[in-house]
Amino acid sequence: GTLDGSYLLGFSESENGIHWRRKDELIGINLSEVEKEWDSKSICYLSLLSYKEKIYAFYNGNDMGKTGFGYAELEGDF
Repeated sequence: GTLDGSYLLGFSESENGIHWRRKDELIGINLSEVEKEWDSKSICYLSLLSYKEKIYAFYNGNDMGKTGFGYAELEGDF
């Protein structure tokens, strides 16, 4: 989470399971830039689904999903 109570997605990778590097910029899902949108303050509880050779990400928006949920489709390789 952040200091203002919002949640953001994080991503890290490791070659050995001990030392990790954060690479949040690779996620490709960002908060909405429109202040009152359903995902302008939080993106949380991501779930991935593989279906017919595609990967979908489902996630909740503001207030733990009270204002909606969304999905994104992976472009390129995972």
